Amino acid sequence: MTAPFCGLALSTLAAGGQLSQVGYSYIRTFFGYVLEALLIAMAIVLGTTFIGTIAIKSDNAVMVLVEYCLKMGAVTSAVKGAETMMQKAFGL
Repeated sequence: MTAPFCGLALSTLAAGGQLSQVGYSYIRTFFGYVLEALLIAMAIVLGTTFIGTIAIKSDNAVMVLVEYCLKMGAVTSAVKGAETMMQKAFGL
């Protein structure tokens, strides 16, 4: 959603001085969003490998369901924490 504003934001780099900070901020923000999307995709891919390891048997179904919920919670927290991690990494 921020890609259409690339021309406007990057044109401020030619102005120099304080106005060029808008372009640099846009670049940091854009790469932050791209890396955040990659981090979320990686968490989802790893989550599918976690989910694929579950085998439900009738004798310990409750423990399997608890394990399943814990794995899904780990995937969810990884996806929810991606934005905070990228903001801290890029100083946004």
